[in-house]
Amino acid sequence: NIKSIYCAISEGAESFLWAEYRVMFFFMLGLAIVICIALGVTSPLGWVMGGFSTISFVLGALTSVISGYIGMKIAVFANARTALQA
Repeated sequence: NIKSIYCAISEGAESFLWAEYRVMFFFMLGLAIVICIALGVTSPLGWVMGGFSTISFVLGALTSVISGYIGMKIAVFANARTALQA
């Protein structure tokens, strides 16, 4: 019984995250393009600065996405264990 509840909650959490990540992908892509162009045009280092800043932004965003996924997995597991003990 608890296993089925855990699976349902886990499936819902993953569904939410993937829907959120689809929206975030387009936002991150758009912002990465803006960062690259803005810094490429205005920076004294030119497109090198724009490229490295864009790479840094994308790596930071991907790290955030991975952290959110791991955090959600841990939270769902911990809540299922708490519900089992209650």
